Amino acid sequence: MKKIKIILITCFIIVTHLNYGQSNYIGLNDIFKDHDVRKLNPKIQIIDDYIYVPTNSGIFRKNLAILNDTIWESFAFKDIPIRDFVKSGNKILAITPKSSDSLMLLSLDNGNSYINYTNSHFFEYENFNSLHRISQNKQNPNSIVVLQDHYGVSKSENFGFNWNNLNAWSGGYQEKSVEFHPNDSLSIYYTGETELFSSYTQTSNDGGLTWSISEFIQNNCTHHLAFNPLDQNSILAGQEGHISKSIDKGLTWLTPYALSEYLYIYKIIFDETNPDIIYATGALNGPNNSIIIYKSVDNGNSWTVSFQETLYDCGGVWDMVQYQNKLILLTVKKGVYMLETSNLSTEYFPFNDNFYIYPNPATSTLYFSSLNEIKRIQITDSTGKLIKYFEPFSFKSNEMDISDIAKGIYFITFFTDKEKVTKKVTIK
Repeated sequence: MKKIKIILITCFIIVTHLNYGQSNYIGLNDIFKDHDVRKLNPKIQIIDDYIYVPTNSGIFRKNLAILNDTIWESFAFKDIPIRDFVKSGNKILAITPKSSDSLMLLSLDNGNSYINYTNSHFFEYENFNSLHRISQNKQNPNSIVVLQDHYGVSKSENFGFNWNNLNAWSGGYQEKSVEFHPNDSLSIYYTGETELFSSYTQTSNDGGLTWSISEFIQNNCTHHLAFNPLDQNSILAGQEGHISKSIDKGLTWLTPYALSEYLYIYKIIFDETNPDIIYATGALNGPNNSIIIYKSVDNGNSWTVSFQETLYDCGGVWDMVQYQNKLILLTVKKGVYMLETSNLSTEYFPFNDNFYIYPNPATSTLYFSSLNEIKRIQITDSTGKLIKYFEPFSFKSNEMDISDIAKGIYFITFFTDKEKVTKKVTIK
Protein backbone atom coordinates (compact mmCIF):
# COMPACT_ATOMS: atom_id res chain seq x y z
CA MET A 1 0.00 0.00 0.00
CA LYS A 2 1.10 3.54 -0.69
CA LYS A 3 2.14 5.47 2.43
CA ILE A 4 0.65 8.90 3.00
CA LYS A 5 3.16 11.68 2.51
CA ILE A 6 3.89 13.68 5.67
CA ILE A 7 4.06 17.45 5.26
CA LEU A 8 5.29 19.80 7.95
CA ILE A 9 2.67 22.01 9.59
CA THR A 10 2.41 25.66 8.71
CA CYS A 11 1.36 28.45 11.02
CA PHE A 12 -2.13 29.04 9.62
CA ILE A 13 -3.51 25.69 10.79
CA ILE A 14 -5.59 25.98 13.97
CA VAL A 15 -5.80 22.95 16.30
CA THR A 16 -8.68 22.43 18.70
CA HIS A 17 -7.97 19.97 21.50
CA LEU A 18 -10.87 17.70 22.39
CA ASN A 19 -10.90 15.93 25.76
CA TYR A 20 -11.80 12.28 25.08
CA GLY A 21 -11.63 9.48 27.64
CA GLN A 22 -10.39 5.98 26.98
CA SER A 23 -11.24 2.58 28.38
CA ASN A 24 -8.59 0.21 29.76
CA TYR A 25 -8.33 -3.50 28.94
CA ILE A 26 -8.38 -5.63 32.12
CA GLY A 27 -8.35 -9.17 30.75
CA LEU A 28 -10.09 -12.37 29.55
CA ASN A 29 -9.60 -11.76 25.83
CA ASP A 30 -7.72 -15.09 25.65
CA ILE A 31 -10.75 -16.84 27.19
CA PHE A 32 -13.41 -15.28 24.94
CA LYS A 33 -11.56 -14.84 21.65
CA ASP A 34 -12.48 -18.30 20.30
CA HIS A 35 -16.08 -18.31 21.56
CA ASP A 36 -19.30 -16.51 20.66
CA VAL A 37 -20.33 -14.58 23.76
CA ARG A 38 -23.84 -14.17 22.38
CA LYS A 39 -24.39 -17.94 22.30
CA LEU A 40 -23.06 -18.41 25.82
CA ASN A 41 -25.12 -15.42 27.05
CA PRO A 42 -23.00 -14.79 30.21
CA LYS A 43 -23.95 -12.29 32.93
CA ILE A 44 -21.21 -10.64 34.97
CA GLN A 45 -21.75 -9.95 38.67
CA ILE A 46 -20.12 -8.12 41.55
CA ILE A 47 -20.37 -10.06 44.83
CA ASP A 48 -18.58 -8.84 47.95
CA ASP A 49 -14.98 -8.04 46.95
CA TYR A 50 -14.91 -9.70 43.52
CA ILE A 51 -16.18 -9.35 39.98
CA TYR A 52 -17.30 -12.69 38.49
CA VAL A 53 -17.53 -13.57 34.80
CA PRO A 54 -18.98 -16.88 33.51
CA THR A 55 -17.11 -18.27 30.49
CA ASN A 56 -16.91 -21.43 28.37
CA SER A 57 -14.13 -22.54 30.75
CA GLY A 58 -15.90 -22.00 34.06
CA ILE A 59 -16.33 -18.92 36.25
CA PHE A 60 -13.42 -16.49 36.53
CA ARG A 61 -13.11 -13.75 39.11
CA LYS A 62 -10.96 -10.72 39.86
CA ASN A 63 -10.40 -8.88 43.13
CA LEU A 64 -11.92 -5.40 42.90
CA ALA A 65 -8.95 -3.98 44.78
CA ILE A 66 -6.68 -4.97 41.88
CA LEU A 67 -8.22 -3.65 38.67
CA ASN A 68 -4.98 -2.27 37.21
CA ASP A 69 -3.79 -5.56 35.69
CA THR A 70 -5.19 -8.30 33.44
CA ILE A 71 -4.90 -11.27 35.82
CA TRP A 72 -8.04 -13.31 36.62
CA GLU A 73 -8.47 -16.33 38.90
CA SER A 74 -10.18 -19.51 37.71
CA PHE A 75 -12.80 -19.75 40.44
CA ALA A 76 -15.41 -22.47 39.91
CA PHE A 77 -16.59 -25.20 37.48
CA LYS A 78 -13.23 -25.32 35.72
CA ASP A 79 -13.45 -26.13 31.98
CA ILE A 80 -17.28 -26.27 32.10
CA PRO A 81 -19.30 -23.71 30.07
CA ILE A 82 -21.28 -21.55 32.52
CA ARG A 83 -24.00 -19.12 31.44
CA ASP A 84 -25.20 -17.66 34.74
CA PHE A 85 -25.12 -18.41 38.48
CA VAL A 86 -26.37 -17.42 41.92
CA LYS A 87 -24.37 -17.58 45.13
CA SER A 88 -25.21 -17.82 48.82
CA GLY A 89 -22.21 -18.17 51.11
CA ASN A 90 -20.26 -21.19 49.88
CA LYS A 91 -23.20 -22.47 47.80
CA ILE A 92 -23.14 -21.79 44.06
CA LEU A 93 -25.94 -22.81 41.71
CA ALA A 94 -24.98 -22.41 38.04
CA ILE A 95 -26.73 -22.96 34.71
CA THR A 96 -24.98 -24.18 31.58
CA PRO A 97 -25.82 -23.82 27.85
CA LYS A 98 -26.38 -27.58 27.60
CA SER A 99 -29.76 -28.90 26.44
CA SER A 100 -30.04 -32.58 27.41
CA ASP A 101 -27.85 -33.07 30.50
CA SER A 102 -26.23 -31.02 33.27
CA LEU A 103 -28.43 -27.98 32.73
CA MET A 104 -27.75 -27.03 36.35
CA LEU A 105 -24.68 -27.57 38.56
CA LEU A 106 -24.32 -27.18 42.33
CA SER A 107 -21.23 -26.52 44.42
CA LEU A 108 -21.38 -26.56 48.22
CA ASP A 109 -17.71 -25.69 48.79
CA ASN A 110 -17.33 -22.35 46.99
CA GLY A 111 -16.55 -23.90 43.62
CA ASN A 112 -13.95 -26.51 44.58
CA SER A 113 -16.26 -29.38 43.59
CA TYR A 114 -19.70 -29.73 42.05
CA ILE A 115 -22.48 -32.15 41.08
CA ASN A 116 -25.10 -32.31 38.35
CA TYR A 117 -28.14 -30.76 40.03
CA THR A 118 -30.61 -30.83 37.13
CA ASN A 119 -34.08 -31.57 38.50
CA SER A 120 -36.39 -33.88 36.49
CA HIS A 121 -38.87 -30.98 36.49
CA PHE A 122 -36.96 -29.45 33.59
CA PHE A 123 -37.63 -32.50 31.36
CA GLU A 124 -41.27 -33.02 32.26
CA TYR A 125 -42.53 -32.38 28.73
CA GLU A 126 -39.38 -32.38 26.59
CA ASN A 127 -36.35 -34.66 26.25
CA PHE A 128 -34.12 -31.63 25.78
CA ASN A 129 -34.28 -28.04 26.88
CA SER A 130 -32.16 -25.02 27.79
CA LEU A 131 -31.95 -22.55 30.65
CA HIS A 132 -31.36 -18.90 29.78
CA ARG A 133 -31.21 -17.06 33.10
CA ILE A 134 -31.23 -17.66 36.85
CA SER A 135 -32.10 -14.92 39.34
CA GLN A 136 -32.01 -14.62 43.12
CA ASN A 137 -34.38 -12.89 45.52
CA LYS A 138 -32.46 -10.08 47.24
CA GLN A 139 -34.49 -10.57 50.44
CA ASN A 140 -34.23 -14.39 50.48
CA PRO A 141 -31.13 -15.96 48.84
CA ASN A 142 -32.73 -19.43 48.80
CA SER A 143 -35.59 -18.16 46.62
CA ILE A 144 -34.61 -18.51 42.95
CA VAL A 145 -36.28 -18.30 39.55
CA VAL A 146 -35.10 -19.63 36.17
CA LEU A 147 -36.17 -18.84 32.61
CA GLN A 148 -36.38 -21.87 30.34
CA ASP A 149 -37.45 -22.78 26.81
CA HIS A 150 -41.02 -24.18 26.66
CA TYR A 151 -41.56 -23.80 30.41
CA GLY A 152 -41.43 -20.05 30.94
CA VAL A 153 -40.48 -19.38 34.57
CA SER A 154 -39.98 -21.86 37.40
CA LYS A 155 -39.25 -21.10 41.04
CA SER A 156 -37.39 -22.82 43.89
CA GLU A 157 -37.62 -21.83 47.55
CA ASN A 158 -34.77 -24.11 48.69
CA PHE A 159 -31.84 -23.16 46.44
CA GLY A 160 -32.74 -25.48 43.60
CA PHE A 161 -33.76 -28.71 45.34
CA ASN A 162 -37.46 -28.49 44.39
CA TRP A 163 -39.06 -26.50 41.56
CA ASN A 164 -42.55 -25.31 40.67
CA ASN A 165 -43.65 -23.79 37.39
CA LEU A 166 -45.00 -20.24 37.77
CA ASN A 167 -45.83 -19.44 34.17
CA ALA A 168 -45.39 -21.78 31.20
CA TRP A 169 -45.87 -19.04 28.59
CA SER A 170 -42.95 -18.93 26.17
CA GLY A 171 -42.17 -16.20 23.68
CA GLY A 172 -41.27 -18.76 21.09
CA TYR A 173 -38.28 -17.04 19.50
CA GLN A 174 -35.95 -15.66 22.18
CA GLU A 175 -36.15 -15.86 25.97
CA LYS A 176 -33.84 -13.20 27.42
CA SER A 177 -34.12 -12.19 31.09
CA VAL A 178 -35.80 -13.09 34.37
CA GLU A 179 -35.61 -10.92 37.49
CA PHE A 180 -37.03 -10.43 40.95
CA HIS A 181 -37.72 -6.77 41.59
CA PRO A 182 -34.79 -5.84 43.89
CA ASN A 183 -37.06 -3.85 46.24
CA ASP A 184 -40.20 -6.00 46.04
CA SER A 185 -39.75 -9.78 46.16
CA LEU A 186 -43.39 -10.37 45.12
CA SER A 187 -42.74 -8.76 41.73
CA ILE A 188 -41.17 -11.07 39.11
CA TYR A 189 -40.50 -10.32 35.44
CA TYR A 190 -39.31 -12.14 32.36
CA THR A 191 -38.70 -10.82 28.87
CA GLY A 192 -37.76 -11.75 25.32
CA GLU A 193 -39.10 -11.89 21.79
CA THR A 194 -42.11 -13.74 20.40
CA GLU A 195 -42.18 -15.98 17.34
CA LEU A 196 -43.84 -13.04 15.56
CA PHE A 197 -40.70 -10.97 16.33
CA SER A 198 -42.42 -8.69 18.85
CA SER A 199 -40.92 -7.86 22.23
CA TYR A 200 -42.68 -8.89 25.42
CA THR A 201 -42.53 -8.45 29.19
CA GLN A 202 -44.37 -10.85 31.50
CA THR A 203 -45.15 -9.25 34.88
CA SER A 204 -46.36 -10.66 38.19
CA ASN A 205 -46.84 -8.53 41.29
CA ASP A 206 -48.11 -11.33 43.55
CA GLY A 207 -45.18 -13.74 43.64
CA GLY A 208 -46.06 -15.49 40.40
CA LEU A 209 -49.71 -16.39 41.08
CA THR A 210 -51.05 -14.19 38.27
CA TRP A 211 -49.34 -12.66 35.25
CA SER A 212 -49.95 -9.98 32.66
CA ILE A 213 -48.13 -9.56 29.37
CA SER A 214 -47.27 -6.07 28.20
CA GLU A 215 -45.01 -3.99 25.96
CA PHE A 216 -45.41 -5.49 22.47
CA ILE A 217 -43.20 -3.71 19.89
CA GLN A 218 -42.90 -5.09 16.36
CA ASN A 219 -39.46 -6.25 15.13
CA ASN A 220 -38.02 -5.91 18.59
CA CYS A 221 -36.76 -7.84 21.61
CA THR A 222 -36.60 -6.82 25.28
CA HIS A 223 -33.14 -7.90 26.41
CA HIS A 224 -32.94 -6.44 29.92
CA LEU A 225 -34.85 -4.62 32.67
CA ALA A 226 -33.37 -2.01 35.04
CA PHE A 227 -35.08 -0.97 38.26
CA ASN A 228 -34.93 2.56 39.67
CA PRO A 229 -33.53 2.26 43.24
CA LEU A 230 -35.39 5.44 44.31
CA ASP A 231 -38.79 4.60 42.79
CA GLN A 232 -39.91 0.96 42.73
CA ASN A 233 -42.64 1.78 40.19
CA SER A 234 -40.10 3.02 37.62
CA ILE A 235 -38.56 0.38 35.32
CA LEU A 236 -36.52 0.76 32.12
CA ALA A 237 -36.36 -1.84 29.34
CA GLY A 238 -33.35 -2.27 27.04
CA GLN A 239 -34.54 -3.11 23.54
CA GLU A 240 -33.44 -3.01 19.90
CA GLY A 241 -33.02 0.63 18.95
CA HIS A 242 -35.36 1.60 21.80
CA ILE A 243 -35.43 2.18 25.55
CA SER A 244 -38.90 1.84 27.11
CA LYS A 245 -40.12 3.06 30.49
CA SER A 246 -42.84 1.90 32.88
CA ILE A 247 -44.10 4.00 35.80
CA ASP A 248 -46.47 1.34 37.21
CA LYS A 249 -44.12 -1.56 37.95
CA GLY A 250 -44.19 -2.98 34.45
CA LEU A 251 -47.94 -3.30 33.96
CA THR A 252 -47.96 -0.71 31.15
CA TRP A 253 -45.23 1.03 29.18
CA LEU A 254 -44.84 4.55 27.84
CA THR A 255 -44.00 5.28 24.22
CA PRO A 256 -40.44 3.97 23.77
CA TYR A 257 -37.54 6.35 23.29
CA ALA A 258 -36.05 5.74 19.84
CA LEU A 259 -32.26 5.91 19.85
CA SER A 260 -30.41 7.90 17.22
CA GLU A 261 -28.59 4.66 16.31
CA TYR A 262 -30.14 1.21 16.09
CA LEU A 263 -28.17 -0.09 19.04
CA TYR A 264 -29.34 -3.31 20.69
CA ILE A 265 -29.42 -2.27 24.35
CA TYR A 266 -28.12 -5.23 26.36
CA LYS A 267 -27.64 -3.47 29.72
CA ILE A 268 -28.95 -0.42 31.60
CA ILE A 269 -27.68 0.57 35.05
CA PHE A 270 -28.47 3.39 37.47
CA ASP A 271 -25.37 5.16 38.78
CA GLU A 272 -24.54 3.93 42.28
CA THR A 273 -23.58 7.37 43.59
CA ASN A 274 -26.30 9.32 41.79
CA PRO A 275 -29.28 7.25 40.56
CA ASP A 276 -30.57 10.24 38.61
CA ILE A 277 -27.81 9.33 36.13
CA ILE A 278 -28.37 6.20 34.01
CA TYR A 279 -26.06 4.39 31.59
CA ALA A 280 -27.02 2.11 28.70
CA THR A 281 -24.86 0.08 26.33
CA GLY A 282 -25.02 -2.70 23.78
CA ALA A 283 -24.15 -3.59 20.20
CA LEU A 284 -25.09 -2.61 16.68
CA ASN A 285 -26.89 -5.08 14.45
CA GLY A 286 -23.94 -5.71 12.15
CA PRO A 287 -20.18 -5.04 12.24
CA ASN A 288 -19.14 -3.48 15.56
CA ASN A 289 -15.94 -1.50 15.98
CA SER A 290 -16.92 0.70 18.93
CA ILE A 291 -17.70 0.77 22.61
CA ILE A 292 -20.78 3.01 22.86
CA ILE A 293 -22.33 4.34 26.08
CA TYR A 294 -25.64 6.22 26.23
CA LYS A 295 -26.42 8.42 29.22
CA SER A 296 -29.59 9.91 30.70
CA VAL A 297 -29.80 12.55 33.42
CA ASP A 298 -33.63 12.82 33.55
CA ASN A 299 -34.73 9.36 34.71
CA GLY A 300 -34.57 7.82 31.25
CA ASN A 301 -36.83 10.27 29.45
CA SER A 302 -34.07 11.37 27.06
CA TRP A 303 -30.67 9.94 26.11
CA THR A 304 -27.44 11.05 24.46
CA VAL A 305 -24.31 9.25 23.31
CA SER A 306 -21.83 10.20 26.03
CA PHE A 307 -18.93 7.94 25.04
CA GLN A 308 -17.67 6.22 21.93
CA GLU A 309 -14.30 4.59 21.48
CA THR A 310 -12.98 2.66 18.50
CA LEU A 311 -12.14 -0.93 19.40
CA TYR A 312 -11.78 -2.74 16.12
CA ASP A 313 -13.95 -5.86 15.79
CA CYS A 314 -14.96 -5.80 19.47
CA GLY A 315 -18.55 -6.75 18.62
CA GLY A 316 -19.98 -4.12 20.96
CA VAL A 317 -20.70 -4.52 24.69
CA TRP A 318 -22.58 -7.55 26.01
CA ASP A 319 -22.81 -6.66 29.71
CA MET A 320 -21.90 -3.83 32.09
CA VAL A 321 -21.65 -3.37 35.87
CA GLN A 322 -20.46 -0.49 38.04
CA TYR A 323 -17.90 -0.46 40.82
CA GLN A 324 -17.46 2.91 42.53
CA ASN A 325 -16.68 5.37 39.70
CA LYS A 326 -15.82 2.67 37.16
CA LEU A 327 -17.91 0.96 34.50
CA ILE A 328 -16.75 -2.61 33.81
CA LEU A 329 -17.65 -3.76 30.30
CA LEU A 330 -17.74 -7.26 28.85
CA THR A 331 -17.28 -6.93 25.10
CA VAL A 332 -18.56 -9.51 22.63
CA LYS A 333 -15.13 -10.45 21.24
CA LYS A 334 -12.33 -8.63 23.08
CA GLY A 335 -12.66 -9.48 26.78
CA VAL A 336 -13.25 -7.07 29.65
CA TYR A 337 -12.59 -3.32 29.72
CA MET A 338 -12.86 -0.65 32.41
CA LEU A 339 -13.99 2.94 31.95
CA GLU A 340 -13.97 5.81 34.46
CA THR A 341 -17.37 7.50 34.62
CA SER A 342 -15.53 10.83 34.72
CA ASN A 343 -14.49 10.12 31.11
CA LEU A 344 -18.09 10.26 29.93
CA SER A 345 -19.11 13.44 28.16
CA THR A 346 -21.60 15.76 29.88
CA GLU A 347 -22.85 16.90 26.48
CA TYR A 348 -23.89 15.09 23.33
CA PHE A 349 -21.05 12.98 21.95
CA PRO A 350 -21.46 12.65 18.15
CA PHE A 351 -21.91 9.01 17.20
CA ASN A 352 -19.87 7.60 14.33
CA ASP A 353 -19.46 3.90 13.61
CA ASN A 354 -18.78 4.40 9.91
CA PHE A 355 -15.17 5.18 10.72
CA TYR A 356 -12.54 3.20 12.62
CA ILE A 357 -8.81 2.91 13.10
CA TYR A 358 -6.73 -0.14 14.02
CA PRO A 359 -4.73 -1.50 15.69
CA ASN A 360 -5.01 0.46 18.92
CA PRO A 361 -2.47 0.48 20.58
CA ALA A 362 -0.31 0.80 17.46
CA THR A 363 3.44 0.62 16.82
CA SER A 364 4.72 1.64 13.37
CA THR A 365 1.66 1.56 11.11
CA LEU A 366 -1.91 2.70 11.69
CA TYR A 367 -4.77 1.64 9.38
CA PHE A 368 -8.10 3.39 9.00
CA SER A 369 -11.39 2.99 7.15
CA SER A 370 -14.14 5.49 6.33
CA LEU A 371 -17.29 5.54 4.24
CA ASN A 372 -16.47 9.14 3.30
CA GLU A 373 -13.43 10.37 1.42
CA ILE A 374 -10.73 11.70 3.76
CA LYS A 375 -9.27 15.07 2.78
CA ARG A 376 -6.57 15.51 5.41
CA ILE A 377 -5.37 14.12 8.75
CA GLN A 378 -3.69 15.72 11.75
CA ILE A 379 -2.20 14.24 14.93
CA THR A 380 -2.04 16.16 18.22
CA ASP A 381 -0.71 15.23 21.64
CA SER A 382 -2.58 15.43 24.95
CA THR A 383 -1.85 19.15 25.27
CA GLY A 384 -3.25 19.96 21.84
CA LYS A 385 0.14 20.47 20.20
CA LEU A 386 0.17 19.45 16.54
CA ILE A 387 2.60 16.56 15.91
CA LYS A 388 1.92 15.57 12.28
CA TYR A 389 -0.11 16.78 9.33
CA PHE A 390 -0.91 14.42 6.45
CA GLU A 391 -1.70 15.32 2.81
CA PRO A 392 -2.56 15.29 -0.13
CA PHE A 393 -6.12 16.50 0.02
CA SER A 394 -7.34 13.43 -1.83
CA PHE A 395 -5.80 9.97 -1.45
CA LYS A 396 -6.76 6.31 -1.72
CA SER A 397 -4.35 4.75 0.74
CA ASN A 398 -5.71 3.70 4.15
CA GLU A 399 -2.55 3.49 6.24
CA MET A 400 -0.23 5.87 8.05
CA ASP A 401 3.43 5.47 8.89
CA ILE A 402 3.75 6.50 12.56
CA SER A 403 7.11 4.86 13.24
CA ASP A 404 8.80 8.23 13.91
CA ILE A 405 6.27 9.33 16.57
CA ALA A 406 7.29 8.86 20.20
CA LYS A 407 5.40 6.49 22.49
CA GLY A 408 2.37 8.07 24.12
CA ILE A 409 -1.30 8.96 23.77
CA TYR A 410 -2.40 11.05 20.78
CA PHE A 411 -5.54 12.39 19.12
CA ILE A 412 -5.89 11.82 15.37
CA THR A 413 -8.41 13.99 13.52
CA PHE A 414 -9.69 12.99 10.08
CA PHE A 415 -11.36 15.64 7.90
CA THR A 416 -13.92 14.83 5.20
CA ASP A 417 -16.34 17.03 3.28
CA LYS A 418 -19.10 16.06 5.73
CA GLU A 419 -17.47 15.78 9.13
CA LYS A 420 -14.46 15.91 11.41
CA VAL A 421 -13.75 12.71 13.37
CA THR A 422 -11.24 12.57 16.23
CA LYS A 423 -9.95 9.25 17.58
CA LYS A 424 -7.73 8.59 20.57
CA VAL A 425 -4.83 6.22 19.93
CA THR A 426 -1.92 4.87 21.96
CA ILE A 427 1.47 4.50 20.25
CA LYS A 428 3.73 2.01 21.97
